[in-house]
Amino acid sequence: MANYYTKAALEIKLELEQKIFALQVLECAEDEKVDFTKIRKSAHEAAYPSDVYRLAKKFVKSLVDYEPGSVYLPFEYADTGDSIHIAHDESINTEAAATFCHLILKHFDSDDYVCIEAAHTCSSPRTDGFGGHAAFITKKGVKWMSTGHWMHKNITRHKKAA
Repeated sequence: MANYYTKAALEIKLELEQKIFALQVLECAEDEKVDFTKIRKSAHEAAYPSDVYRLAKKFVKSLVDYEPGSVYLPFEYADTGDSIHIAHDESINTEAAATFCHLILKHFDSDDYVCIEAAHTCSSPRTDGFGGHAAFITKKGVKWMSTGHWMHKNITRHKKAA
C-alpha cells in the first residue's frame, strides 16, 4: 500500500511585535479551553487580547474539522528569531498555512509576501504519487498553481494540435 505525502517548508518574516502577535494567534487557536463556537467569551478566552482572539477565531473557523477542545493545527511552527518557520514531518496542509499567513499579512497591512512550494511524494513509485503545487500569499489573497493542472493544460493543448 502506498503512502502519500505533501512536503513543504516556509517562513513568514515579521517584526518582533508582529511575530509575538502571530505566535499568540497560534497559541490561542490551539488552546483546548477556547471554544470559538460560543457567542460570549469565557474568562479564560477574554484573557487573550481581542485582536489575537478575533484572528485566531477566523483562522480556526477556516479549518475543515474544527471541534472545540480538540484543535489540531495541520502544520508545525517554530520561532526562528526573525520569522516563524512552518512545516510538517509527514504531510502539511498548505491551505491552512496559506490562510494563516494571509490573515497575518492582512492584519498588519503588510506589503510582504510568503511563498509556498510543496512537493507531493509517495512511498511507492506510482505515476499518481508525485507532483506539486505552489502558493503566492499577500495581504490581498492567495494565488495557487498546481503541476497537475499545468500538465493537464499542456496535454490538452498537445492533443488538440495533433
